[in-house]
Amino acid sequence: MALVRRLTVASVSCLIALAALTLLAGAASAEDGYRFWGYYHLTDAEWVSSNKGAASIEPEDGQVEGFHFAVAGATPTRPPRVDTSFDEICGATEADNGEKRVGIVIDYGSEQEAPEGEQPPAPEGVCAVVPEKFSTQQALDSVAELRLDDSGLLCGINEYPATGCGDAVKNADIPTDEPTVELQLSADAADDATDDTAGDTTGDADASAAAADDGDEASEDGFPWSLVVIAALVALLGGAAVALSRRRT
Repeated sequence: MALVRRLTVASVSCLIALAALTLLAGAASAEDGYRFWGYYHLTDAEWVSSNKGAASIEPEDGQVEGFHFAVAGATPTRPPRVDTSFDEICGATEADNGEKRVGIVIDYGSEQEAPEGEQPPAPEGVCAVVPEKFSTQQALDSVAELRLDDSGLLCGINEYPATGCGDAVKNADIPTDEPTVELQLSADAADDATDDTAGDTTGDADASAAAADDGDEASEDGFPWSLVVIAALVALLGGAAVALSRRRT
């Protein structure tokens, strides 16, 4: 019986130690987080983490490249939170010979993961028209303001975040699944729509002006018969008055 008790105590001790090690390992992995810009490719409507830096890849015409500022581990698992396509971002944009179109998605991340005192802008999509040999980073640089560190690491896009670069985050709560958010198209697309509306309004104004000009031309070309009739009546009445005056005299 003593032997059985010793074996039982030893087994329980091993289980407790194993559980403690498991908890410690889980806590350590949860603390290993960094706040940085992850780089992804849109492939078959799915975001795939890039295995190279944005400065090392030359995307082809028709590709969509995404950047997401979030807290992640050593291996990025936080793709942009938007569903989009090349047609949505660049469908109405044309490129000249020697140029390519690259859809750029910039997801600034959630408020919960924003650096203290900063507010992330809404995710945006913009079409970059650049030379064929441009890298993804050069395409991004053509449509946004970049902040890089001395080693070339991407630290900020359009002044977000204002400071910091790949900062460590302790006790990071890294979600495995995130809700989709709405993508805002670039100001250029909105300007195109505004220009179309303005063009229609201008066309209406031109048509109205043309109609007014036609009316003026018709007045100038037509003979003023109304004035002739009035002058004749005045002359007739004047003559009648003179004749009546002479008779009375």
